Amino acid sequence: MPYSICGRHCLQLLERKIDRKGSAIQIAVQVRSKMDNSSDLTHIRITASIAPSVLGSSITMVSGNGEFDKMKRTISWKLDRLPKGESFMVSAKARVQEDVPTTPKEFPVMLRCSAQDQISTVSLQAAKLPNHPASIASQLQSRSFLLVHHLK
Repeated sequence: MPYSICGRHCLQLLERKIDRKGSAIQIAVQVRSKMDNSSDLTHIRITASIAPSVLGSSITMVSGNGEFDKMKRTISWKLDRLPKGESFMVSAKARVQEDVPTTPKEFPVMLRCSAQDQISTVSLQAAKLPNHPASIASQLQSRSFLLVHHLK
């Protein structure tokens, strides 16, 4: 079941697919930098959480140089640079308990990357909490920013 999310103003497209056959499961994540970006995406990190029903010792990387963190139960892949208009895919496979159902929501994916591009509009809101000050301050320092994209 593929799942992707991004509006027309995003700098990238993020897509996840979970494929299960019996006790075998594979997770694949694809990232594409949009052609109309003014620069490449850099410092790309994809992190996928792994469902409790997955046997951690059975996880192997199919594509990409991913690393499985046993304590956090996450797989992380890194890429230094993704040129505009280019895409790449990473994937891993594992074994799951056959009698336990799995859903894509058990494998949330988060993408972090940096870019030298322009965001035309940003809306922020600060809520007042008892005994806690709330304020928003802004200062334009550069056109670089960190983008976090999360698929649930």
